[in-house]
Amino acid sequence: MLVKTESIVIRNIRYNDSSIIVQMYTRELGRQSFFVTLSKNRKSAIKAAFFQPMFILNIEADVKQGRELQRIREVHIDTPYSDIPFNIKKNTTTLFLSEMLGKSLQEESQDIDLFDFIKTGMTYFDVLEKNIADFHLAFLIKLTRYLGFGPVRTSSPQEYLDFIEGKFSDHAPVHGFSALNHSAGYFNNCMTLPYNKLNDLQLTNQQRATILEDILTYYKIHLPGFTGLHSLDILREVFK
Repeated sequence: MLVKTESIVIRNIRYNDSSIIVQMYTRELGRQSFFVTLSKNRKSAIKAAFFQPMFILNIEADVKQGRELQRIREVHIDTPYSDIPFNIKKNTTTLFLSEMLGKSLQEESQDIDLFDFIKTGMTYFDVLEKNIADFHLAFLIKLTRYLGFGPVRTSSPQEYLDFIEGKFSDHAPVHGFSALNHSAGYFNNCMTLPYNKLNDLQLTNQQRATILEDILTYYKIHLPGFTGLHSLDILREVFK
């Protein structure tokens, strides 16, 4: 059947000179992989440039249940980015987030709230002028709620976040997997803090590095098979 849906590109893989395989998170179908035939004709409606990581598209696809690769018939850019493709810090962050989503989004079933969260976040990030270095931290912390393992927020400051239980506490867990002090507080605040209030949470480069390591540890604990990230070293280099 033909399905029209908004889609967010996770990654693309070159299949041959005229075809690519694109992994996307769609609003109607959840995570799907698509076989895309490209044309060298400049007037072709399907261009390789559309399928950059985290681009937001409108697609029409031929979808068959049980088929490993669906086929795209038409594609248009839904929300053009004005800054991400041209800003090295934003572009690097976008590549990192697309890799994180590729390792985190396992479900093929529809999750409109999750799709809208990603789309809204990336649209905001494109026009963000301040605190660019903090966006990926807040995005990934907020994402945990949609993935089903978000920490249980507390109204009073606590010194530790137990990574296994996903709860804040005033004492260190015996297993040792926890965030503490400033990092724990950042987790707690970011669960509900709007992106436009990130400036209220001033961070040093060392604090950012610690929080990012804690986020990655938290994801590894809650996502079996979560492995290394190719884009992580580049992200660190850009923001050091």
